[in-house]
Amino acid sequence: MQNNPIVNPTGKVPVGISDFAELVQEDYCFVDKTLFIKEFLDVGGKVTLITRPRRFGKTINLDMLCRFLRQPASDKEDLFAELAMSKAPQQYQQERGKRPVLFMSFRTIKESCWKNAYTRMSGLLSDTAQEVSQESSLDCLTNNQQDILHKVIHKQADSTECKSILVILIKLLTHQHAGMAPWVAIDEYDAPMQAAYQYNYYEDMRDLMKGLLGDCLKDSHFLHRAVLTGILRVDIEDIFSELNNPGIYGVLKRPYASWFGFTKHEVKQLLQQRGHAQRFEAVQQAYNGYRFGGGDQPLMIYNPWSVVNDLLEPTREPGLHWVNTSDNHLVHKLLTQADAKVKEGLHELLSPTAQYTTMQIVQEHVPLREIAKDNKNLWGLLLASGYLTAAQTRENPDADNKIVQLCIPNNEVRRLYSGLVARWLQGPAEGINGVD
Repeated sequence: MQNNPIVNPTGKVPVGISDFAELVQEDYCFVDKTLFIKEFLDVGGKVTLITRPRRFGKTINLDMLCRFLRQPASDKEDLFAELAMSKAPQQYQQERGKRPVLFMSFRTIKESCWKNAYTRMSGLLSDTAQEVSQESSLDCLTNNQQDILHKVIHKQADSTECKSILVILIKLLTHQHAGMAPWVAIDEYDAPMQAAYQYNYYEDMRDLMKGLLGDCLKDSHFLHRAVLTGILRVDIEDIFSELNNPGIYGVLKRPYASWFGFTKHEVKQLLQQRGHAQRFEAVQQAYNGYRFGGGDQPLMIYNPWSVVNDLLEPTREPGLHWVNTSDNHLVHKLLTQADAKVKEGLHELLSPTAQYTTMQIVQEHVPLREIAKDNKNLWGLLLASGYLTAAQTRENPDADNKIVQLCIPNNEVRRLYSGLVARWLQGPAEGINGVD
C-alpha cells in the first residue's frame, strides 16, 4: 500500500479543483498522488480503463498524468519538481515530452435529450479538433478526412462523420510529431452513456460512442497507449467490441487501488498537520469504509470528496457531502422498480441480524440496456458507483460474475439509505423504515 505525503499542509482546501497545475501553483493543500503515474507506466497495456465512484479523483489524476507526459523534465516551471514522481528513475522521466497527448473529458455530456447531447458533443469535438489542427499542415490526411475535419470544426458534421474524428486527430498528431504516436486520455467516458440511458436515447448515443471510441482505440500504429476513466464498466459489446483485451481495473482489482481516494494514514496525516487530529474518529466513521482491490483483504479507502469538504468546517459534525453531489436519479429509478429479492438484500444491509451485509452475485460490467432485467446488474451498479462496497469477494464458476459480500461503506452513505431508500422501498421488507 502506498501512503503519500501531504503537500503544503496549511494551504487552501482544494474543493472542486480538477486542474493539476492550479492545485500545485495556487497554494492548495493536497495529497501527493503522483506515483500513480509510475504504476500506470509499469502496468502497461494498449488500452487501460479505470473505474471508480464519482468524486474519487479520476479527473485530476488523469489531468496530472497528461501534464507529466506533456511537460519535459527540463522545463523551468516543472509542476513535478518537488513531488514524488520527480524522484522516480530516469526511465520514467524520459517519457516526458516525448509524445503528443490527446486529452478529452465527456463529463459534461449529460443532456436530457439526444438533440442537446449531440449539440454539446459536437462542440466538444469541435474544440478538440481546432486545438489539434491549428497551425498544422493537413497533407497527411486524405481529402475525405480533411473534409470531415473542417465539418467537425464548424459543427456541421453528422454523427457518421463525428465517429471518425478521433482517428483523424491521432493520425494528424502522429504526423505532427515525426511519427511518434500519441497518448490518448478520455475522462468520464461513460457519462454520455449513463445520461442516454436515463433519458431514453441510449441507442443513438451508443452508436456514436462505439464509432468514436471503438475506431480510435482498436489496434492502430497511430495510437501509442490510451487510458480511460469512468464510473461504470459499460458492457464491452456496447462500445469496445473490437478492442483486443483492454486492461480493465475496477474497484475489485488491486492495481491502482490506493490512488483514488485517501488511505487511513493519509487522512491521519492530513488532520494532524492541519491541527485537527482529535477529529479523526468522527471522520473515520463518516467517510471511511470503501474497500478497493477485492479478495479477503481489500485496501480500505476514505471518500476523498467528503474528507476534503469536511476540512472546510472542522468544528461541525461530519455532514453529507458526497451523497449530495448527485440527484441519485438512476439509482432511485432502479430501486423503486426492483423486485422483492433486491429489497430483501437491502433489508439485510440495514439489519444488525445480518451484520449489515448481503451476499450477492455481482456483474462487474454493467449492461445499461438490460440493467433492470437481472439483479446482478443492479448490484454491480451500486458497487461501482459507490453506494455499496465489497467486504469480501469470491470468484464464481461463471467468469463474468463474482460472489461478493456487500456492505454500506460508512455512516454518510448509511444515512442516505436510512432516509431516501427507506421511503423509496415501501412494502415487502418489513422494518426497513425503522432503521436509524
